[in-house]
Amino acid sequence: MESLPPRKRIAIHLVALAIGAAALGCAGLESSIIDTSRARSAGAPRELVVLCRAQVLRLAGGTRSPGIVAQVFLTGGERMNPVAAPAGRFSFRAADGRTDQEVASWEFPADELARHRIDHSLGPCYAFWLPLEPAEATVRKLVVYGQFVHGEQQLNSSPVRVVVPGK
Repeated sequence: MESLPPRKRIAIHLVALAIGAAALGCAGLESSIIDTSRARSAGAPRELVVLCRAQVLRLAGGTRSPGIVAQVFLTGGERMNPVAAPAGRFSFRAADGRTDQEVASWEFPADELARHRIDHSLGPCYAFWLPLEPAEATVRKLVVYGQFVHGEQQLNSSPVRVVVPGK
């Protein structure tokens, strides 16, 4: 994406933010930003958009299970249309926000993608639970990196910052 002109990069990032806002239940998107009439059309994915938020699940017996909810869109075409994932695998890596040292990683092979797919109003997306080890008493600031690999094609997301609460 570094080879794109600065104005086009800014536009792509604004569209990604708009997708994120809509995906998380915020304000709707204008049809001039995303062409929803073609959102489910087939096409090769060109960009990986990852949205993350920290979550703590409360399990039976009061046990807390911290983790990250990752929502993923593969987009293609000039108007950032969400597209279905071809057979491939998603992987994620979380790193310490200060040192960039890896703290966790997850991989989801192609045969598991169907159970992660959600038919969102914008088009297909994928949701993943990324469990973390129970935190110390302090808040952790992490950076999450997403990747989609399909044959020779590899798409990497922009880094996503997530604040994970402590105990």
